[in-house]
Amino acid sequence: MIRLQNNITQEQMADSLCISTSAYCKLEYGETDLTLTRIKRLSEIFNIPLMELTGRLLEGLDNTSETYCPDAGQKNIVMERMMKDFLEHGKEMMDKMIKDISRVESKMDKMEERINELESFHLKK
Repeated sequence: MIRLQNNITQEQMADSLCISTSAYCKLEYGETDLTLTRIKRLSEIFNIPLMELTGRLLEGLDNTSETYCPDAGQKNIVMERMMKDFLEHGKEMMDKMIKDISRVESKMDKMEERINELESFHLKK
């Protein structure tokens, strides 16, 4: 629905995702699961925040006709995979943030030391 609302063809979507049109069609019809990387790319293409797009995709699973999703078990498997991807990605992001914060704190400590050195040098004069 989002693709149609944006007047984008399946071929254009396939090109944007660097996959074949038939592979894209399988994604669109629920025959192939979306990866987190592709969901992130879709959020960029449609200019929709990642969490909002994910919510819309999950809503779509609940409204999918039986033709594309023969049983509730398949919906649960898809949702479990998506949640697993998000949890794994979230851990990676958290680890990166912790490293970045540590680097910033270390640099701030060094800057504070240097400021103290300069202040003490200035006070000696």
